[in-house]
Amino acid sequence: MYPVIPAKAGIHVVGNLHICRYWEPLDSRFRGNDGFFLRLGRFDIIPFPNAINLKQPMLYTASFYEPRHWVGVRYRISRAHPRGRRTEWEVQPALYPSRGLLTEYRSGSIDFPTLDIRYREELEITLERSGDFREFLEGLAEPGDFTLLCFEPEGTPCHRRSAAAWLLERVPGLELGRLR
Repeated sequence: MYPVIPAKAGIHVVGNLHICRYWEPLDSRFRGNDGFFLRLGRFDIIPFPNAINLKQPMLYTASFYEPRHWVGVRYRISRAHPRGRRTEWEVQPALYPSRGLLTEYRSGSIDFPTLDIRYREELEITLERSGDFREFLEGLAEPGDFTLLCFEPEGTPCHRRSAAAWLLERVPGLELGRLR
């Protein structure tokens, strides 16, 4: 449910609807595409399909194995699909760490802070080279919660947290839900 937020001139905003207590001339910002207002009892309901949703997109992270922590649209950001699991998510290959980086980390050649730095560098390079990735990032600014998924259990160092931090820096209006 959307919060009711008081605004000027007796107008309240609920989601993409503006509700007026009185009939009053409104400028074009408060008209729907068709310019019509709906009158219901003491309130006027003004459809406004192009309104900016007041709810900011929220970013969450979780493990594949903890579905109770999944919120909104889910994106797999690991290179592999978990065995024995049915696909319940979208994939976002631009957020996969490179095989070489994962191999170095798993072998112990680099520690997690180094992985974090190099993974962020990879994300920057991907952003420069991929128009699809830029479009994906622009789409994240639209209303709607989403969760980044990978294998590691909550509390374990994981690239999904690095990806979340990077996205929060790059996507205007994106807010942090919960990192797990």
